[in-house]
Parts: sequence; C-alpha cells; structure tokens
Amino acid sequence: MKKYDFIRFGRCVQWVNDSECTCLTMQVCAPPPHPINDNTKIALIQSDGNNFIDEIYQSYSVNASELIPLLTPYHYGYWNALQEAFANEANPATIKAMIQNSEFTYAEWMLLMQNGNPCLPRLKQTINMLFPEESEESLVISWNDQEYPAKYLTIFKGKREEQKVLASVVELQNKLIDNGSSIYSSKEAEALDNTIYYYLSEEEMKLADDEIIKILEEA
Repeated sequence: MKKYDFIRFGRCVQWVNDSECTCLTMQVCAPPPHPINDNTKIALIQSDGNNFIDEIYQSYSVNASELIPLLTPYHYGYWNALQEAFANEANPATIKAMIQNSEFTYAEWMLLMQNGNPCLPRLKQTINMLFPEESEESLVISWNDQEYPAKYLTIFKGKREEQKVLASVVELQNKLIDNGSSIYSSKEAEALDNTIYYYLSEEEMKLADDEIIKILEEA
C-alpha cells in the first residue's frame, strides 16, 4: 500500500507501541517486502536518538500499522513555507510544484496537517488530488467551508485511452462557475475545475463504480 511509502530501508520511523504506551524512534534495518500492508512485518533496530541501556543491539519485528513517519525540522520548515505561500495566494501551479518537489509521502503530509491552520481544508484538497491512490478511500473536496463528494476512477481500463480521472457533483460545479455567465468565481476555482473530469448528479454519485465509469466513458 502506498500509504507506507515512508517505510524504507535505512530510514528512521516512529514505532507506536500501544502495549507499552511508548513512541520510539527506530531505524528500518532490512529492505521491507513489497507491497507493504497493515500486517507486513518490518525489521527495526534502535535509533541513536533513543537511550536504551540493556537492549543496545536488540532488533524488533513489528507490523507496518504500528509505524508512523518521523518528522524532522526540515519537514516542519517546508510545511511552514508551503502554508505561507498558500496564505499569500501563490499560483496554484506553484503550490502543486512545492508539494511534488518536496518528495514527502502522503503519510508525512497527513501528519504535518495535524497542526491546525485555516488553510488546511484547501491544502488537504490539493494534496489529495496529487496522491489519488492514497486518498481515494475517503475523498471529499472542500470549497468555501463546504464538502462535496468526489471519486477517482479509472476509465477505459486496459485500452490506450486508459486514465484515472476525478469526478465530483454538479453542486460543486455551480459554486465554481456562474451559470449565467460561465465565468469562474476565482482563479482558484478555475484551477480546481481543471482537475475535475466530470460532474455527476447526487443520484449518479451514489451509483456503483462500474455504473459511474460507464457514464464517464460515454460523456
């Protein structure tokens, strides 16, 4: 699962050991098997940042679900810069480039966003769009303090035209674009609309994925 991309050989992670109510900084000491799922066993050794006494060379084998990313001062500095750029209405393309060029994993971004900020809903929306496979299980689009359902779906699967596209609801489209003039409500609205392949009615959004895919392929 791509949500575990942060688990890499030689990288430090945090081990949340619920049975002992501890959170320790550990190092991945062997190449993890792929794909990684919740129950994949990950080999760990102590990190230099922990003060072990009797277990200096002991290794551990834990489930991937017990691990979370280890955030560094670099993570927090980059996160602060991204928030400043967003708050100062930087071009959406610039925001996307900053997210992509950071090479942070989806799990790292989600952990950074635990600290509250007024920009978070819209930033999370942008991050979700750049990590469709990781975020598609519970995807909503936030716009002007409202949430709209959305789905990433693969159309024309197995054909030359195959692509993963984003669909949302007509209600969101009406907020982004003025019905009378067909003019976007803002540059940000235009940027968001450009990421959405098709708008569905609320009834269509409730259909099974294969039925929605048929609608999109015929659009």
